Amino acid sequence: MSHSVSFTLPKDYAFVAAVGLSTSFLAAYHTVLSIRFRIKAKIRHPQFYAELKQTQEDPNALRFNCAQRAHENMLEHLPIFLAGLAWTGIRYPLISSALGLSWIMTRFFYTRGYTSENPGNRGRWFTT
Repeated sequence: MSHSVSFTLPKDYAFVAAVGLSTSFLAAYHTVLSIRFRIKAKIRHPQFYAELKQTQEDPNALRFNCAQRAHENMLEHLPIFLAGLAWTGIRYPLISSALGLSWIMTRFFYTRGYTSENPGNRGRWFTT
């Protein structure tokens, strides 16, 4: 005996999917930023972070550490974000999409501030 289950997504769910897929651009931005500062600081693989001495001698090494940490932080939160986006998008697709897009934008600006040369910019977007 076969049982089938039908599930219909709301017509605006495409916006939710678009926001979810756009996180790949955010991840790419983080990757490029980490690579750029890794090259500038001359930190070779497989070294994951610059050593304290390197960060004291080269501001790019500190910025590399900040870029790595921001990337790692985004990747830590991404599964929870995507699950929440997908789940809430079933009932509230437009609100979910708008909030998802704002999360992506604040992560972008947080990373820009966190990797800047001005330490005062590091806490500006901390609420993300």
